[in-house]
Amino acid sequence: MRVPVLRSTARPGPAARYGLLALRLALLAGLVAVAARVIRPADLATLGRFLRDEPAPALAAVAAYAAAFALRAWAWQVLLPPGGRRPPFLLLWRLTLAANLVNHLAPGKLGEVARIALAARAGLPRAEALVSVVQARAVDTAALLAVAAAALFLSPAQAAAVPAVALGLAVPVGLAAGARLSPRLARRWPRLAPVAGALAAVSGRRLALAWLLSALSWPLEAGILVVVARGLGAPLDPAAALTATLVAVAGQVLAITPGGLGTYEANMTLALQLYAVEPAAAFRIALATHLAKYLFAFAAGLEPAWRLAGGPIRLLGRLRE
Repeated sequence: MRVPVLRSTARPGPAARYGLLALRLALLAGLVAVAARVIRPADLATLGRFLRDEPAPALAAVAAYAAAFALRAWAWQVLLPPGGRRPPFLLLWRLTLAANLVNHLAPGKLGEVARIALAARAGLPRAEALVSVVQARAVDTAALLAVAAAALFLSPAQAAAVPAVALGLAVPVGLAAGARLSPRLARRWPRLAPVAGALAAVSGRRLALAWLLSALSWPLEAGILVVVARGLGAPLDPAAALTATLVAVAGQVLAITPGGLGTYEANMTLALQLYAVEPAAAFRIALATHLAKYLFAFAAGLEPAWRLAGGPIRLLGRLRE
């Protein structure tokens, strides 16, 4: 006789929903207020003239940024177990862009939870969706720390590269060890057999390929910083732009605020000062760069979030439920 499982159908009350919405609006208003105070109208005019007179660098930077998400979607596809029903690459890319939008709207990394839910809704078995997204996130983090460490080795802050190297190497080793231990996990906890099977299906070679694809993606994000800094009259050399971008993004791994608000700007400002950029100018560049990435998150992620879940707000509501 099977015992029925009771599932809670309770939904957040109106007060909770409106409270979370008010919190997001307050954070957005705070960002706009800080931007209005720090970024001067003259800076916006200068940046606008640069984008008008030389649109090619901006278009190339946006294309490179979009390609970075495409490489991470490809890495995610590599981590899916072979056989069975596998979503096409274009769908995985759209899911990745939708998750990026959620990460810019919600605290923590709820975008990854959204990616699991959307992948399962697209037909991927839940265990495979869960394991593949967790593995993809871990591989992304390890690759980011590794390339950030390489950039720091070439910067004035070489000592900071040591912990990044250690973490960047430990994560893939841990994933490979988890795959080897998965049969034992399934025998001890039979209910976790689908998760263990999804873990065991990903070979070390696939993990290495996913790591390489992710490592190639992160430097592509530096193009946004290059264009913003040049447009604001403070051009950066490639090493400075690469290091500042990777340090700023790596600092968001444990960020709590939506999109890493505050953490991103602080890390990039500190990194730019390593290359003799004055603090005020560094902060303006960091804030303008982050705002540009917010614009990309909305422009690229709104359509897939709407088509796949009925909109980002509805998707966030489902995650809370």
